[in-house]
Amino acid sequence: MTKTLFGTTREGAEVLKYTIKNQTGMEADIITLGAAVVSLRIAGSDGVVRDVVLGYDTPAEYQTHTCYFGAVIGRNSNRIGGAAFKLDEKEYKLEQNDNENNLHSGSKGFHAVIWEVEQAADDSVTLSYLSKDSEQDFPGNMTVKVTYTLTDENELAISYEAVTDADTVANMTNHCYFNLNGHDSGKIENQLLEINASYYNPVVDEQAIPTGEIAPVADTPMDFRTMKEIGRDIGDDDAQLKFVGGYDHNYVLDRKGDGMELAAVAKCRESGICMEVYTDCIGVQLYAGNFIGDQIGKGGAVYGDRHGFCLETQYFPNAVNEKNFTPPILRAGEIYETDTIYHFTVEQPENLTKMAPDLMTEAQGSEAAPGVSMADGAEQTLAAPDICIQYQSLESSMDQVVEKIHRQYAQSGENVSEIQKLQLYVKPEDLTVYYVINEDFMGSVPLF
Repeated sequence: MTKTLFGTTREGAEVLKYTIKNQTGMEADIITLGAAVVSLRIAGSDGVVRDVVLGYDTPAEYQTHTCYFGAVIGRNSNRIGGAAFKLDEKEYKLEQNDNENNLHSGSKGFHAVIWEVEQAADDSVTLSYLSKDSEQDFPGNMTVKVTYTLTDENELAISYEAVTDADTVANMTNHCYFNLNGHDSGKIENQLLEINASYYNPVVDEQAIPTGEIAPVADTPMDFRTMKEIGRDIGDDDAQLKFVGGYDHNYVLDRKGDGMELAAVAKCRESGICMEVYTDCIGVQLYAGNFIGDQIGKGGAVYGDRHGFCLETQYFPNAVNEKNFTPPILRAGEIYETDTIYHFTVEQPENLTKMAPDLMTEAQGSEAAPGVSMADGAEQTLAAPDICIQYQSLESSMDQVVEKIHRQYAQSGENVSEIQKLQLYVKPEDLTVYYVINEDFMGSVPLF
């Protein structure tokens, strides 16, 4: 473990950075401002070490921007409708910092304060904070602790604990934005995601307050029960997606009991980095980074919309007001405890073998695009959409690839109905499909 000065806030307070490390070389940087995860470094399948969370280089940037990169959120994560709630027959009014609602406990939330470090070891750090009565307009003096641990199984384990001297709201989470190809690699729409949830909470409108329903994901773009690209359906003509510019919804986890259970799995083909999320929480908010906006991050990296995604374990949004949801209430004398684990592994990309010959017609004089390695049979012309690629271990329908090609072709101003000939070339190293349309239009799309 190393401790360094990260910088000073606009008010002149020192912000310290603690770097923890496990025995396999995985590293995390935690700062005392917001108890935020600034960096999380892990090697991919190519041996290249990638920092897989978005962040900033200075405290002032964390104070200026409103993305909550890597921070602990509390007392209440997510939104409280109308910025008000009743507890024990008394009404509490909160700061309206998101339209007429309260988001992430307002401008004085846990993300905005300096935490004390109680314990630091080579692979873990524990931070604490005393949230005084009415500090965020919530009742009670609440003492909170957060412990980050890097296990030798390449897990980032986050444990939360809180006690209070008066009944209050307790619903904490972490707001890391993940990009499994590296924080500076651009959009995450091609990264794969699976969520263990058959239901989700629809929102009323653009303000993203849930309707109170627990609605099925089946036959909607919200369905991540089978792994798919985050961006595959994000542009669908669907009211829920249009309300919030993409995914920004709570998923009702399919839980079997009260302990730690698998909530989600994310994968990146380019880096081979995979992330499993385990939690004892009942919900997880998927936020696809729809409104990150154009900004500069760590090391001069250019960030923009959908350059990172969040999986925020939590109670349901506006649960303190919604009778159909489990209330996030901590009673005086009780202990709030919850845990979330982000478990990282690395997978080797599948080796492509050959195109299925029974679905192809012979191409006359076709050649691969410059620099493209052609798999066996890839020099043949395919008639869309009856296309299939065969791997060493599986067969995968190419309908989605053809849809991407059509969409890209249409976005260039061309008419999809005029496609007469489609040739595909596969580059095994990065699972990219290069294509030629009508022998004069070239492009590329990811295989998955």
